[in-house]
Amino acid sequence: MKRISIILFSCIFSLYRLYSVESPVLLSSVLSEAVTSVTKLYEMYDQTMNQIEMIKQQYEQMQWYIDRAANWKWNEIQWDGNLDFRNEIMQATTQIDKQLTNIRKIKDSMKENTVSFGGKSFSIASLAGIKIPGQGDIHDFVNEGSAYYKNGFREACDVWAEGVTDEEAQFIWAKYGLTPANYKMVRSVEDRLADVTLELIGNVEESPEKKAVEEERGAILEKIMDMLSQEGITSDQIAGINAMLQEQTIFSLRDLENKINTAAGYIAWNNQLQIQKQEAEAQSRMELHYEITKNAISDNF
Repeated sequence: MKRISIILFSCIFSLYRLYSVESPVLLSSVLSEAVTSVTKLYEMYDQTMNQIEMIKQQYEQMQWYIDRAANWKWNEIQWDGNLDFRNEIMQATTQIDKQLTNIRKIKDSMKENTVSFGGKSFSIASLAGIKIPGQGDIHDFVNEGSAYYKNGFREACDVWAEGVTDEEAQFIWAKYGLTPANYKMVRSVEDRLADVTLELIGNVEESPEKKAVEEERGAILEKIMDMLSQEGITSDQIAGINAMLQEQTIFSLRDLENKINTAAGYIAWNNQLQIQKQEAEAQSRMELHYEITKNAISDNF
């Protein structure tokens, strides 16, 4: 048993020594990827907010068309059967007012809808770099995830690593620069963060406001097009409204979710590489101290 322990210790120490040589390049690469992914996350959030704002402007444009239609002399028109659009105009105006309110609520929900994770609260906006009092950023998000697993789960990672073959361990080390236990730790943190992100994005995706905007969009556009096609609208204007009608959804948060997960993943990898580097340095200091102490004892006897 003692011999096995010595061999195991020697193997681990050799890996640490190897890591101390390889780690600067690997750490630099992961850190560069982390910075890039966080930057892309910020850009994606801005794009999403701009997309929401564009939808708001389109509804305001619809309102202009309806206001224009409302000023027509409808009472002078000879109506044929059920072709009376006066009530349709009022209904469309009311619906657009409601939709503009819903869009504002969607924008607000990016900052106000939060999930509690560890000891902090997070919103989509705070993860994307918007400073919001009482909410954590993307780095806090990852750190809370690591703390979530740090105590009991770290031991489980160590146990899992005992079943890894030498070939698998070498593959993990060569590709990721991590010990099997730390590799398992990162994967587990990534999975947990992805679950929390999914819950956070779902708060907006499944909101009544977003569903209302998507469901009512086509119906409102059809009413407007029908009204305006009766009198005083050009073919270009009808074509423009038709183009708007082709948009089936107002925006998607899925790309934003992927960017959050990617950024969090790289930060988690970097954190574990840093921890492993510190462990390696501590181990090297312990070995050095052991050698110095052993030599001092030998010199005295």
